[in-house]
Amino acid sequence: MCERRLTAVQQLERCNTLSDLAAAFGIDQVSPFESPVVARLYDALLCYERASMIRGVVDDFYAAIGTPVAGSSFLEVGCGSGRVLIEMANRILQPDCSFVGVDPSSEMIAIAEENLAKHSVPANVRFFTGSMLDASAVEEIRAVDFVIVRNTISWMSNADASIRAALQCLKPGGKVLIRELRRDAYFPLLKTRIRNCLAFQAGGITLAYPPSAMVAAYRSAMTLAEILALLGRCGVSVNTVRPNENDNAITEPWGVEMFLTGVKKL
Repeated sequence: MCERRLTAVQQLERCNTLSDLAAAFGIDQVSPFESPVVARLYDALLCYERASMIRGVVDDFYAAIGTPVAGSSFLEVGCGSGRVLIEMANRILQPDCSFVGVDPSSEMIAIAEENLAKHSVPANVRFFTGSMLDASAVEEIRAVDFVIVRNTISWMSNADASIRAALQCLKPGGKVLIRELRRDAYFPLLKTRIRNCLAFQAGGITLAYPPSAMVAAYRSAMTLAEILALLGRCGVSVNTVRPNENDNAITEPWGVEMFLTGVKKL
């Protein structure tokens, strides 16, 4: 008799390390977000299962910005389906602010434009497909006051060069806002995140987001020390780091993510 095949959740419960997860689910490193199915599932995940997390990300960014001056400009690198940038635009009501999101996935940008059309955003928001390593992207964006990076660095083939290019677009004295995955994530919390993604409700329908993409992202994510070193090489003076001594580093979100802000040196 054939052995009964384990479900994804049963496989997950047997895992104790990132290497176990990679062996169980594989690693999807080849632009998973170019798949329209994965891109749509990811956006549904953010809209429903991760909606409160997205609000928390925007809360952090908004608090770190303070009150921007009229006409401030924002760039989000790896904007995905645009939900963070759209929410930021809805929070920042200073006149004449502009928001640009760039992502290498044409599927994600198509969804971002759909999401933008569904919202009444009182600001200039636009999205385009591209990479910060494209000279045309840097020329298109030019000088901005704020650079936003959220769960993007782990997908960059050359993070050092890509972040350097993004920060070339940042004005001296401009601020960078980063919320990223941690390679040294607290494993029980990481398993919980994957478990929740394997069965989440979206509009009354149960969906599943492929775990291979999540495993790949965490395996290629940076540690806090690596991100601090990267920002130092890019001429950024870091002024906020979480988790810090006042944060519980084994609870959501700091068990699996880190938050940094910095200012580009004059």
